[in-house]
Amino acid sequence: MTSKFTTIADTAFLLGIVISAVFIFLFIPSSHQWAAKSLAFGWIPVLAFAVITLGLLRYKPRFLVKYWRYLLSLAVATFVVVVALSFVHADYGVLSKTSF
Repeated sequence: MTSKFTTIADTAFLLGIVISAVFIFLFIPSSHQWAAKSLAFGWIPVLAFAVITLGLLRYKPRFLVKYWRYLLSLAVATFVVVVALSFVHADYGVLSKTSF
């Protein structure tokens, strides 16, 4: 059973991360270009991998040791998807000027 303090601490931590990301994007205009140029659509699998890994680390750290092969496979799959997405060229839309 998760205690009330742990739930409040988890919520406050996640809220702090979200507020920090929003402020970075609002007050640093160059962060939009950096985010679009660095990974573009590749942010989606990278963030999914990060959320899964951090969620396991927080709630089931034993699973990271027990199922390390699956985590390694997920990391390799994320890498392959990012490489495949790097070949996608956007002709129209927001990312049209960032793809090379």
